[in-house]
Amino acid sequence: MKSSCSKGALAVNLTLVTLLAFVTGYYAIFTIQLSGLHSTSETEADIIRQRCPVRLIQPEWVSSQPDRMMNWWRAEIQARFGLIALLWLTAIAILIWRYLKKPTPPIPDRR
Repeated sequence: MKSSCSKGALAVNLTLVTLLAFVTGYYAIFTIQLSGLHSTSETEADIIRQRCPVRLIQPEWVSSQPDRMMNWWRAEIQARFGLIALLWLTAIAILIWRYLKKPTPPIPDRR
């Protein structure tokens, strides 16, 4: 049986990793800024490249029907959330694996 101190440390670590995932999720949403004025000669793909230099999905990969910017935004958010979920699950699995891997202290013999 594991000691309560290591259970508490595991609970704190799991809480911190989950909190970090939520903060990263909010950051992933609010860093996409497509609104604002733009030239009529610019394509939607050019606007996406200018306003979102860091992206997981290229604008050419999404359909232009009915609106390329909205389709790209939806695909980018889904890709970012998928990446965050994958990293969160990996971190949780590593924390639990490390917790289960720790040797249990021997129980003193009371004779």
